[in-house]
Amino acid sequence: MVRGWLRIVEAVIAILIVASSILIVLQQEQQRFDTNLCAPLVPLLDEIAKTSSLRSAVLARERLVLENFLKIQIVNPTIIYSFSLCSAEELCSFTGTDVSKDSDVCADERIITPPDASQNITKLKIFLYHSS
Repeated sequence: MVRGWLRIVEAVIAILIVASSILIVLQQEQQRFDTNLCAPLVPLLDEIAKTSSLRSAVLARERLVLENFLKIQIVNPTIIYSFSLCSAEELCSFTGTDVSKDSDVCADERIITPPDASQNITKLKIFLYHSS
């Protein structure tokens, strides 16, 4: 009789240990994605600032070139991106879609100056977020 109860208690404890370890792993996975949401922003903007073809695309406001670059560079499937091009004095507005009200959105911007006075100074703002 006592042995039967001990086996039941042992089985319940084993189930609790397995379930709690699964929950801990899932929680850590979610935190890993959340903390890495803003990490790609600075390297992306640095790469755009360093590469002359991307700088030219920003100054010419060629959205397709920037779209293709970001598509290649952002490899995390849970991160969605959006970007906005505006003049240096303007506030670049968020152009993303499919965002819930409690989603985290990270943004950073870079001002790109032309090599000569033939083009206007352009501000590029990139937004990263998770889909809802």
